Parts: sequence; structure tokens; C-alpha cells
Amino acid sequence: MEETSNKLKDKSRLTVISLDSNIDLKNLDPKFYKTYDQPQPEKSELLKPEVQEALFLKAGLTTDDLKNFDEFAKDYFYLEAKHNPLNYLRQKYPKIAFSKLRLLQTLIQKSESRK
Repeated sequence: MEETSNKLKDKSRLTVISLDSNIDLKNLDPKFYKTYDQPQPEKSELLKPEVQEALFLKAGLTTDDLKNFDEFAKDYFYLEAKHNPLNYLRQKYPKIAFSKLRLLQTLIQKSESRK
């Protein structure tokens, strides 16, 4: 299997892999292949860490409430609060006060409605 790479105008790379060893890739004519733009990534549902922290603080969540949460767990918690019913959150996070969970969801909904 032969492989060749070419730099494109936008500094991305095009890699062509030949599955047939009888094809010489060095002489590959551009009219026989197409190049495609890289798709743009979808907008993330996550907030910037400092915005997320401010949202948690505004909801009354303390460092004690989130003491066992690393950055990934905080992101996951935010997404769960955004997409799940309050009763689910209450069961999943019993150590966090119900009033804080409710306020967090309210703040998330308000921020989403402004977008």
C-alpha cells in the first residue's frame, strides 16, 4: 500500500492511499479526484469554563457542592442540568440542594432563551 500527502492552500493535508500497488500515486492527475472542504465543527453546547463557573455560583452551588467534580464532571453536570428533568437531577445528585438544582435549570433556560 502506497501513500502520498500534499499540503493544500489552507495548510490542511490531503492524504491519498492506494489500495492497488500497481497505481503510482506520484503521477496522480488532480482531474481524477475531488477535494472537499473540512466541515465546520458544530457549535458546542458547553460554556466557557469561566462562564460555567459564574452560572454555578449564581445558582448558589459552592465548592463543597462540587468538590468531587473535575472539569469533565462539571461539563457533564451542566449538560445533564440542561437536558434532564429536575426530578432526575434530584435523584442523581442527592447531596446538592433541590433549590440549587432548580435555580441552575432556571438560569440555564434563561441563558438559552437569550441566544
